[in-house]
Amino acid sequence: MNRNQDETVIDARGLSCPEPVVRTRRAMRQSVATDLTVVVSEQVSAENIQRMAATSGWQVAIDRQCDEIWLLLTRPSGGSAE
Repeated sequence: MNRNQDETVIDARGLSCPEPVVRTRRAMRQSVATDLTVVVSEQVSAENIQRMAATSGWQVAIDRQCDEIWLLLTRPSGGSAE
């Protein structure tokens, strides 16, 4: 995935749930970036983050690279969703 300057990266590799979700949720609330990239090592973490972000109106794209799962979360165009 390509990264840009309006993006925040959360490295949650090796963290057990719910920590990747908690960190992602915090970044969704605090970041002004239009994109958040979350890197996890566990499929269940990716699924939980995807579900939480989608529920909040964010678009989610997933890219699997070796033993890592990269999730690109894009803020809704209105910018008001958490």
